[in-house]
Amino acid sequence: MSPRARKVQGQPRPSEVLVAWAQSSDPARRAAATALRERLPTPARVLAGECSGLLLDPRSIGEFDAEGTGLGPALMLGASWDGYKRLGVDS
Repeated sequence: MSPRARKVQGQPRPSEVLVAWAQSSDPARRAAATALRERLPTPARVLAGECSGLLLDPRSIGEFDAEGTGLGPALMLGASWDGYKRLGVDS
């Protein structure tokens, strides 16, 4: 998760939520955290051009639902970020 995602008063940072889900005793939450981590871009993936299916911006992370667990919305609750613009040509 981006270090630019800042904490809003009273809400955990997205990285704190992801760690809590990854360490949860609930197997659905652990599986959702693993699924999300597999879809986050890393510098190596981006340099290799492996961007298909990755969650490349805060909106796509917020829409990530992972089997109805609601992980994406839970991650983005309380997060704020600077504006992002998708790269590429829109049709």
